[in-house]
Amino acid sequence: MKFRIYWFVLLLGTPLIAQEIWNANPITVSKADFADWNLEENQDRITADVWLTRKNTMGIFNIAQEDTYQMNFSPMDTEWAYGTTNEIGSLVFQDWQNTVDDNPPDMVGRDMVLHLITDDIYIDFRFTAWSASGSGGGFAYTRATESGLGIDDAFRPKLRIIPNPATSGIYIFNLPDPVEVSIVDILGRTLWKGWVGPEETVDIEALPSGWYALVSQSGLGVPFVKK
Repeated sequence: MKFRIYWFVLLLGTPLIAQEIWNANPITVSKADFADWNLEENQDRITADVWLTRKNTMGIFNIAQEDTYQMNFSPMDTEWAYGTTNEIGSLVFQDWQNTVDDNPPDMVGRDMVLHLITDDIYIDFRFTAWSASGSGGGFAYTRATESGLGIDDAFRPKLRIIPNPATSGIYIFNLPDPVEVSIVDILGRTLWKGWVGPEETVDIEALPSGWYALVSQSGLGVPFVKK
């Protein structure tokens, strides 16, 4: 069986699982100088957890979870790296301020990857404009959207497996309808098959430690680790 799963390994050999990668159909987001950051039109509401915006000064922050920019921390629930999602296995992620080395204008025109930590989504990202501090807080960027992820419609928009890594069971949730799925190993061998509802726990205690994937009938799936 063929299936598309994103397996990535860090340089030091630590596994990194990307639940979702957004690298298609880019959109443009912008906020004019001195625009009201409290208005939805001046926020990039990427997911329910992350809404990016900027006040009239300082850096970008996540107004869905914090009230203002916090140095060496904001935007909350995100981390960043220079590069693209095609290079994700070798990227080093940090908070936004350290990634841009305290020099936001220098990031303009450079490829970046934004990682939404709670949502576990990696997004291709590029700033195209940045107003200097005290000039009104304007910015613009392009970012990829979720189209073309390689995860079938039955698994969208946010299939979740917790815990991950897991020891005895995986709790599957956020499915729109019951779906027949399989658990396969990295060689593509099917170790379990069954129907799961919108929310259900699957026993994996008998599986050896290693990398696996929850795969739908169409052969597309989501990776997880058994401790």
